[in-house]
Amino acid sequence: MGPKAKATDSGSKNKKLKLNLEQITDFGEDGLLVIDTDYQVQFANLVMRQRLQQKDQSFKGKRCYEVFEGRQTPCNFPLWRCPLTKVLQSGNPARLVHLNYAPGSETIPKRYTEIIVYPLHDSDGNINGFTETRRDVTAERGLETYILRHHHHLQALDRISSAVSGLWELDEILKVSLDGVLEIIGGAIGGILLLDENTHQLRYQVHRGLSASYVEQVKIDIGEGIAGRVAQSGNPILLEDVSKDPRTANPDIVSTEGLKGFASVPLKAKENVVGVINVASHEPGQFGADDLYLLDSIGCQVGTAIEQAKLYQRLNRARDRYKALLQYSLTAGEESRKKIARELHD
Repeated sequence: MGPKAKATDSGSKNKKLKLNLEQITDFGEDGLLVIDTDYQVQFANLVMRQRLQQKDQSFKGKRCYEVFEGRQTPCNFPLWRCPLTKVLQSGNPARLVHLNYAPGSETIPKRYTEIIVYPLHDSDGNINGFTETRRDVTAERGLETYILRHHHHLQALDRISSAVSGLWELDEILKVSLDGVLEIIGGAIGGILLLDENTHQLRYQVHRGLSASYVEQVKIDIGEGIAGRVAQSGNPILLEDVSKDPRTANPDIVSTEGLKGFASVPLKAKENVVGVINVASHEPGQFGADDLYLLDSIGCQVGTAIEQAKLYQRLNRARDRYKALLQYSLTAGEESRKKIARELHD
């Protein structure tokens, strides 16, 4: 009776242990599924049931692609490749990040879900099912994107800085700066307008992708149009479609050029605006807030380089005037000495 009682106690403990193991899966933060090789869901932990708004295992026996994607067939390209199929073929675990798109959109991800699938084996070593964990990694992706974006910004600033460093000719600085900006943002249309200190107008000094007639006609007063407002306020402006904005100074010309997406940022030297850089595209909404932030940072760098080039030009002009005056003085002195010598000789 003693051994029998012990066996009974052991069976009771095993039963309790089994119940506890099932309960343990409900304590995790990740969703957990058990799926058979026919894609039928056999078990879902509490996290998954809450996500599916199911209090019980009522979806047990349903295909996973029906439960999660509302499909009638297994997931495949172009949606995404089913990780269960990959594990079944390779025998190895598989990991992927699945994009859940916002309703009505096929391009804007709403959530990111990390899915990891492990194979389950029968006593003969054959795969007879899978465990699948699902974890929301939207926050991690957001942080990763933030870090990468700022790393990209720093690289871009360094590239512009390296490109203009050592240059003293204003035209060369403007050309290198504009080409660098367009390359960084993947654009083909843009230009740099400088502020004339006498007329207080903005005029294009360098440009890419714009017609000569457009550039010649554009003369913008401070406070006028998009670029004029940017120069006046010192703040950048981002437009989905510049051709539809009532603030546009030359709407007919803009329409003729086919300009849509538009960003305009000030070029600053300390707190003074010395010009404006515009970038545009033939497609609306081509530029975003990240592009504007980057362009604004570059604007300060280019503005400083422009001011230094102008100072260099003023110093060169002053040097040339000094040399001319010195030469005149020497020439005048020589003529005076010759005149005195002639008078003494006479």
